[in-house]
Amino acid sequence: MITPYDGSRRLTRRIMLDPNDNSGDKKRPTPADDATIAPGGDATLAPSAGSGVQGGAGKSTANPLRGSAPAASDRAGDQLGNYTLIEKLGSGGFGVVWKAERREPFIQQVALKILRPGMDSEGVLARFELERQALAMMDHPNIAKVIDGGVTDNGRNYFVMELVKGEPITDFCDRNKYSIEKRLELFAQVCDAIQHAHMKGIIHRDLKPGNILAGMSDDSTASGSTGARVKVIDFGVAKATSASSVAHDVFTQTGQMIGTPEYMSPEQADGTDDIDTRTDVYSLGIVLYQLLAGAPPFDAKTLRSAGMAEINRIIRDADPPRPSTKLSQLTKVEPGSGQHSAAEIAKSCGMKPDALVQTLRRELEWLPMKAMRKDRAERYRSAAEFADDVRNYLQGKALIAGPESAIYRSKKFVRRHKVGVGAGLAIAASLVIATVISTISFIREARAREAEAQARQLAEKREKETRQIAKFQQDMLAQVDPAAAGVSLMASLERRLNDTLADRKVPEAERQKAVESLRDGLRQVNATDAASGFIDEVILLPATVASGAQFKDQPEVEAGLKQSLSSTYYLLGLPIKSKPLQERALSLRQTTLGADNPATLESVDWNGRVMLVTGEATKATSVLQQALEGRKRVLGERDVNTIFSMRGTADALATEGKLDEALALNLQARKLATEVAGPTCDVAIMAAVEAAQLQQKQGKPDEAVATLSPVWQTLKAMPDADQRLTLSVLNALGVAQRQVATTQPSTERWSAAEATYRDGLAVAVKALGEEHPRTFAIRDNLAYVLLDSGRVDDSMKLLEQSVEIGRRTRAPSDPVLLRSMNDLGQNLIRKGDMARAMPLIAEAERGMVAQKGADAPETLQFSTSYAVLLEKQGKLVDAIAKYQDVLARRQKVLPEEDISVLDASTNLGRALTKAKRFADAEQVLAKAEAVAATKRNPTSDARWNVTNQLLDTSTAWLAADPKAPVAARIPAAKAKVDELRAARAAAQPALPTDWKRG
Repeated sequence: MITPYDGSRRLTRRIMLDPNDNSGDKKRPTPADDATIAPGGDATLAPSAGSGVQGGAGKSTANPLRGSAPAASDRAGDQLGNYTLIEKLGSGGFGVVWKAERREPFIQQVALKILRPGMDSEGVLARFELERQALAMMDHPNIAKVIDGGVTDNGRNYFVMELVKGEPITDFCDRNKYSIEKRLELFAQVCDAIQHAHMKGIIHRDLKPGNILAGMSDDSTASGSTGARVKVIDFGVAKATSASSVAHDVFTQTGQMIGTPEYMSPEQADGTDDIDTRTDVYSLGIVLYQLLAGAPPFDAKTLRSAGMAEINRIIRDADPPRPSTKLSQLTKVEPGSGQHSAAEIAKSCGMKPDALVQTLRRELEWLPMKAMRKDRAERYRSAAEFADDVRNYLQGKALIAGPESAIYRSKKFVRRHKVGVGAGLAIAASLVIATVISTISFIREARAREAEAQARQLAEKREKETRQIAKFQQDMLAQVDPAAAGVSLMASLERRLNDTLADRKVPEAERQKAVESLRDGLRQVNATDAASGFIDEVILLPATVASGAQFKDQPEVEAGLKQSLSSTYYLLGLPIKSKPLQERALSLRQTTLGADNPATLESVDWNGRVMLVTGEATKATSVLQQALEGRKRVLGERDVNTIFSMRGTADALATEGKLDEALALNLQARKLATEVAGPTCDVAIMAAVEAAQLQQKQGKPDEAVATLSPVWQTLKAMPDADQRLTLSVLNALGVAQRQVATTQPSTERWSAAEATYRDGLAVAVKALGEEHPRTFAIRDNLAYVLLDSGRVDDSMKLLEQSVEIGRRTRAPSDPVLLRSMNDLGQNLIRKGDMARAMPLIAEAERGMVAQKGADAPETLQFSTSYAVLLEKQGKLVDAIAKYQDVLARRQKVLPEEDISVLDASTNLGRALTKAKRFADAEQVLAKAEAVAATKRNPTSDARWNVTNQLLDTSTAWLAADPKAPVAARIPAAKAKVDELRAARAAAQPALPTDWKRG
């Protein structure tokens, strides 16, 4: 069998900066203080209707503005520095917001937030400081800007913000009788603003209509077709996702509920500190719910009249009614209740009540209901994904929140592309008809034979036939490449649309426009997922149902079909769907055939493989070893099925970290497969690939090259060699050659790695096309070989090509495109072109967060790229916050000695050192260096980097402050660096004299 291509095997790069590499740095003053943002919370400031503000600024000590001390009770006309108080806008638990004006250096009206007299406790000051710092970090058109800040003569903190003229978003939409579409457009702006805050590491925690102000915008181009713009205000109870323990203690010891109950997420109602960005997604869902249904899901009066325990229970456990149901319940409202009737709500949307209810019932209410799931894992993964789904609705596309059914998604696609889909449906219909006819014929023949033969003979014959059909089906589907099928499917639709329009004599210009429109729509669909879904829903799922229904009285036949379907799902990269089928097949065969039957052993082997890729590695190893021993006993060591089990067992051992045992078993499998079936059989080749990858993990890239080079030479001489196997060999060989060239640089070694990847790229383009994910991976790996060998411009051209092809052919959120964008951004950083790097890396990170979540390893690589860019630009406050977030997320799921954790510590330590926060930097680095010294090899790059950075930090601290408490530690640090340098030199041959790196 051919192991399916795993995109994760693509060569990845750890983001590290040379501490002495200042190429591309923009010279700018180093901030005097880059304090970590502390989390906190308080009752929020409720703005007055028709006007609202949001505040936030840097630390008050940065540039204090001291004016005359106002009286204990501030009055209109009082002066604070350059600002004159005009009128009070609103007040909260610890602050008062004034409309103010300054006359110098120019006239400007602002909003000024000042602490109440006596509100100088540690907790209040920290909360006030959090809001200032949080807002100072953000720069978004839908979040009010910070202008100034200071301390009055009597010690009261204040800060100055942009004055926002607006009203709560729900009131604004109702007063202007905004349609459903306009409400959604405006709401998408809110999601964009919250996503920006989340990217800065800030969770709002009190999103509600009163904190989302809307008003007409002077900038029509920036506000979309609505002509309006929203501003999110009041981050007074915001929480930073990366926070110091001191701040943590300040804000979590009270145990109070923080936020507004009607808009509070279940996890927030619990009062725990386990809050992430999805709590804001929940609140956004309630805001959208209210925009659509005219009221929040839980009545505010009822909720607030209950006790704290009952409020918590309702928020955590009670299922909110659907918006359509809520609206239907508002046909009659009590006078003075503050609620609007369904008729009033519908009128404010420009509709009749029945029409609005029907509109909500179709798809619209899926949006808020997904955001408001009790289990946050089931909500939208980010505010950006929520915004994307709102825009999906507006553009008539399938919703992320929609049911995962082929019928629903097909309806949406056909509705938008009626002509283009027509030809494709005709082909699909003919295939379905042919399948039905052949099935009916098969059933008729089976019934005829059943009438003519004895029951036992017929059962045996049908089992044999079923096995043959199942084997044919599995062999055919094993050759299906969903990625290639997806690319072909999209291209076929475009071609058929063009041909159909040409037959209708449509002018070429109009045809091209129609094709471009279809192509733009198709780019929003992940082609690989579309092909996999089609194969599953049209072929495999019906066969799964039929295998249980039609053969329930013939367990051997049912087991054979289910085993075939399970293996097919596994090879298509869908192990979760494979698992229940596999377990059923194994159970049936154990019961009817016995433990030592070859068919039972086949199911045992596949069961272990499925367990291995679904997170049961230790148990999988035992099961696979059981299958291997059974096949050795029943079939013999030289049987191809036994050799196949050797490979599966080797994979499991490698997953458990038993590299020596796994390597020995793979080499044995390769030897036996070569003797039994020849050196080019798939088992022999994949055993060689796996052996080489294990040799690399052991730090023996030379041996990996020696293992794979003869395999490539053999395949190269074969005109009909399996191209997918060839690509697996070339990719693994290129990785090994690059590792050799990195540790033993020479022109010859870099040229060898380049030649291998160029061969691989040629094979991939010919076999799969330039748009296939494997083609992207090989092209980008070739670019990194060129980059590492000093050919920056050549590398840049390849990466620009990948991004151009990706933007033209793949969905904007497709991970294949996002990886190429991130790679190009890193290259631009190396060249010092920060202006081009910033939008690429920022877009790539946002897309990967939306696709895989903030904690995914690949997302964290992208986040590190973004942090590196911020550091190189001199934005140390933002860079430090980003590095802290990456380190915290890696520490959640990885051991402290993992390379990724150590590298993240080194990055953070370096940025803290640049910011002159030497004590913080040394604390982070010393901890990481102690771990590396005991748990990493002396030749490890991660250990070398962190040890060097610790020495650099201590040296810089002493240079800045001769009295720094590090002088005594520096000699020992230098000795450690010298010791590691000697160990690394002993492990690597001297650089050849002909080698020069550009």
